[in-house]
Amino acid sequence: MRISLEWLKEYTEVPCQADELASRLAEQGFEVESMIRLGADFSGVVTAKIIALDPHPEADDLQIVKAEAGKAIHTIVTGAKNVAVGNMVPLALPGAKLGTVEIQEQKLRGVNSAGMLCSSVELGLGEDASGILILPADLQSGVDLKQALHLAADDVLEVAILQRADCLGYIHMAKEAAAALRTKWTEPDTTVAEQGGDAAAALKVTVEAPELCSRYAARLITDVQLKPSPWWMMRRLLAAGIRPINNLVDITNYVMLEMNQPLHAFDYDSLRQGRVVVRRARQGEMLVTLDGVSRQLDPEMLVIADAEVPIGIAGVMGGESSEITASTKNVFLESACFDGVSNRKTGISLGLRSEAGLRFGKGVDAGGVVKAMNRAAHLIEQLGVGKVARGHVDIYQELPVAKEILVRPQRVNHLLGTTIPVEVMIDCLERLPFKVEAVEAAEASEAADQALKVTVPTFRGDISQEADLIEEIARIYGYDNIPATVPASFTKGRLSDYKAREQKLRTALSGLGLNEVYSWSMTDPGAFDRLGLPEDHHWRNAPTILNPMSTEQSIMRTSLLPGMLEVASYNARRRQPDLRLFEIGRIFGSLPAGGQELPQEDDVLGLITCGRNLLQSR
Repeated sequence: MRISLEWLKEYTEVPCQADELASRLAEQGFEVESMIRLGADFSGVVTAKIIALDPHPEADDLQIVKAEAGKAIHTIVTGAKNVAVGNMVPLALPGAKLGTVEIQEQKLRGVNSAGMLCSSVELGLGEDASGILILPADLQSGVDLKQALHLAADDVLEVAILQRADCLGYIHMAKEAAAALRTKWTEPDTTVAEQGGDAAAALKVTVEAPELCSRYAARLITDVQLKPSPWWMMRRLLAAGIRPINNLVDITNYVMLEMNQPLHAFDYDSLRQGRVVVRRARQGEMLVTLDGVSRQLDPEMLVIADAEVPIGIAGVMGGESSEITASTKNVFLESACFDGVSNRKTGISLGLRSEAGLRFGKGVDAGGVVKAMNRAAHLIEQLGVGKVARGHVDIYQELPVAKEILVRPQRVNHLLGTTIPVEVMIDCLERLPFKVEAVEAAEASEAADQALKVTVPTFRGDISQEADLIEEIARIYGYDNIPATVPASFTKGRLSDYKAREQKLRTALSGLGLNEVYSWSMTDPGAFDRLGLPEDHHWRNAPTILNPMSTEQSIMRTSLLPGMLEVASYNARRRQPDLRLFEIGRIFGSLPAGGQELPQEDDVLGLITCGRNLLQSR
């Protein structure tokens, strides 16, 4: 999860620098994997409007762009496919600097290119390198980009979210930051200014598989006007690694990141009979998804259908037939709680991964479905995207209720080996925020003289028993404040001869200036295609995992090379092309015939040098 401090500060005060916040979050059990600074490392980049776009006469994968920057018109050669006439784009003129790279005028396949159109990665504004950054259309051309967008540096924390599914939403990370910093937090505005006809009458929704969809809500948006989002929203999405598309789609992505609730927008006028049915797929049904791929469905998959055919794979990807386009006027806005196990299996089966699928797979809060939908409706009305019709659909069998759990203070101190006062325990729990009430001994268990009745909000699905709350107290109290207990005795150990030789090799390679890396033992079969290996190459004969988390980790590696190249590529995209890397790891041979024996396992050494370090190593 990429946490932009500029965005986080909308929900809570952060009276410290990014590195201190990272340290505080780490103390509360959140692993901060990296910290980057966005938006300050370029110069000489201006806004430009594309006025003409022609194919390159000598290269099918290149285009010739005429870009207007103020009164000047520049000819640029680009390989990007996402640009169109009328787009406002960032143009790095000759002499511009992107980090340490200076842009020069040069010929590309015989055509002079007077500069370069930039992606968000090249500008240091985000992680999307798939195309040119499309700017808001209302900007004036020929203006310095920093001035036009009022750019200021932003610190972004990369936080590993493993056990806390709710913290895939900014508002819940804000609550954790507020607990760490002892500040207050605020909820996003979810008020809706409804107008027009009755949505409940227009939206005909049926849930035929409630075991796979515990709650389904929808709103109708009319008079939709698609255009680029305002820059403040675009920048936050870019900081989170999501490419802006248009104001409506951007709002659904924004709310997903903000509140950890995926949303989806369907073109209402494309729905047959205006109906939506949440059901299992039928045997033999096909669906062309938004990526243009025709996919075979089966009855284990949950789909969103109209009166006749599927229009989307629930929580995974929408269908092409109901896609939001420039001609869309009315929108069916969906917010739902789909079964995590079913959603994860469907995504793996179809080879589809998405931010929405990640959240449904980990589990979303059914209690927040309508709130997130109303937040999106608020932004739609606020940004003039469309009109929010009166009323909404909300189908469920049973809503989640807040759990009440008793916590015994003496049990807390017994398990933690502490003497934490009851008042401090209450403070720790209320900062999270839980509702805490002291109860009499009669209401507590017989073994306790007093207890705390803790009301756990529905978004904390990871809390189910007293031990969970004791862990929360320890987390907020501070693991460093819990006294260490020295074992009465210990057994001295040593490395085996094999491991000792391996450690000597690591030390020697590190002494030569190489950096050690660790890559996944589970890898992606598609890596062999990217390496251009023939179909009969022995690396492709890899042991497969029966129940993989994703297709990217569905086989055991037969070589260190694919993983190490991914590491090199990751660093190169972040302007660190000069590398000297090594890895000592295990590779796996093919399974013997019969499937009874285990695959051959070998420890091997991998080395990669590139960039200027390649020349130095010769």
